[in-house]
Amino acid sequence: MAFESENRRVLCHRFFMVNLLFLLTRFYGTQVGRSWLLRNTCLCLWLFLLFSFFLWFWR
Repeated sequence: MAFESENRRVLCHRFFMVNLLFLLTRFYGTQVGRSWLLRNTCLCLWLFLLFSFFLWFWR
């Protein structure tokens, strides 16, 4: 049972990461690609979300 939940956790994490990376690259390519400030703000926001997800996930 523990192995099943661990497997599900890994799959959920991979799915989340792939979605985030896809959305980030899509967003980079369209609206934010020209503006340096917006791009950095988006990157910081994405890193913060990733960090908070890790904290929530591993507690």
